[in-house]
Amino acid sequence: MPRNDVFLLRHGQSTWNVERRVQGHGDPPLTELGRVQAQASALTLKGLGIGRVIASDLARARETACIVAQFLGVSVHLDPAWRERDVGCWTGMTRGEIRARWPDSDARRDLLGSPQIGGEDGAVFEWRVRAALGAVRADACETAPTLVVTHRRVIKSLAPALKPANGEIVPLSRDDN
Repeated sequence: MPRNDVFLLRHGQSTWNVERRVQGHGDPPLTELGRVQAQASALTLKGLGIGRVIASDLARARETACIVAQFLGVSVHLDPAWRERDVGCWTGMTRGEIRARWPDSDARRDLLGSPQIGGEDGAVFEWRVRAALGAVRADACETAPTLVVTHRRVIKSLAPALKPANGEIVPLSRDDN
């Protein structure tokens, strides 16, 4: 059975998750439920021997990571390579607001595949995430797994079949990716 060398954790619920706003590089804080989700994740991770925690530098991931790391007794290293995909001028908008402002736009297609809104190109995003995972694995401790606290689209890019909920833990083995 392959050993999990990396665990991905989607940040806890943010205020913009509640408002159903597109987050991208926006920096909304966690809600109280998001803090509870981080604590629950920490309890689940306690027995896995996590040796280090790396997190996106955005507030929702950073705060989640700090809660988990404090519980696990490890420090947090912030790395902007683990940020969510930049969605440009759609940052902070709801899908309804996007449709009202750009009625001819297919919000889902444009959000996931086009930099025309001033955001990050899909291929560049995928490269950034794969490079971040490669760097984590290149610097990995052979005896202790790494926890990376990050965002939904980042996790989906590494585990396409998943749509992780806030606070969900996704194990990756060396055989993945």
